[in-house]
Amino acid sequence: MRDDAEMDNRRKRGKKYGGWAWNVSDAEAEETFQNYSVGIQLLKQIVEGVFGKNHTYYVENDSYAGEEGIHLEVFPELGKHFCHMAITVELDANPRMMVTARFGEYLKSIKSFDCDFDELLEEIDSESRTWDDGGDFTPWELECDAEGELEWDDDDEWSGAELNYSLLIQGSGYWSLPSVDTLYEYFERIKEIIDSHKKKTAKKGS
Repeated sequence: MRDDAEMDNRRKRGKKYGGWAWNVSDAEAEETFQNYSVGIQLLKQIVEGVFGKNHTYYVENDSYAGEEGIHLEVFPELGKHFCHMAITVELDANPRMMVTARFGEYLKSIKSFDCDFDELLEEIDSESRTWDDGGDFTPWELECDAEGELEWDDDDEWSGAELNYSLLIQGSGYWSLPSVDTLYEYFERIKEIIDSHKKKTAKKGS
C-alpha cells in the first residue's frame, strides 16, 4: 500500500511540475518551482530560438547543463507527419545537433514498391551525397540505420522495414543551428525519393 501511495504522489508531482519532480519530495519540488520557475520561460525561449516558434516541443528529463554547455533532448510535436523526429543538441560556443528521423511508419503506409530495400537505400545515399546543406566548412552528415524488407505477407501483414536516419550538424555560432522547418524540408527530400518508388497499379479496363 505504501508503494502504491508513493507512486500516486509521484504521478501527482509529475503532473503538477513535470517529469523532473518524480524523484524529489513535495517540499523540494515546490521550493524548486518557486525559486527557478523563471527558468521555464528562459528554456522555452532557448528552445524556440534554436528550433523555431512554429511547433510545440517536449524537453526530456535527460536534458542537463554542465561545464561543456547545455544538453537538450527535444521532441517536436509535428502532428500527422511522414517521419517522427527526435533531436539532441549541445549548446555552447560550437553547437552541435543530432536529429533522428524515423520513416518506418511511412514505409508501412505504402502498399507496394517498384524496387527492393537495398536499391532504395542506395538511391537515397547517392542523392544525399549531392546535397550541400551546411556548406563546405561544416556539411551536414547523414547516417542510415535500416533493417527488414519492403513487403507485406500473404495475410496483408507488414513484415518489413525499419528506416531511421541520423543527421549530424555542426553549427558555427550559438544560434546557427537549423530550425525544425528547415529539417522538415531536408527530410522531405528523402520522402520524395521514397514516393518515387511507389508501385503504380494498373487501372481496371486499361
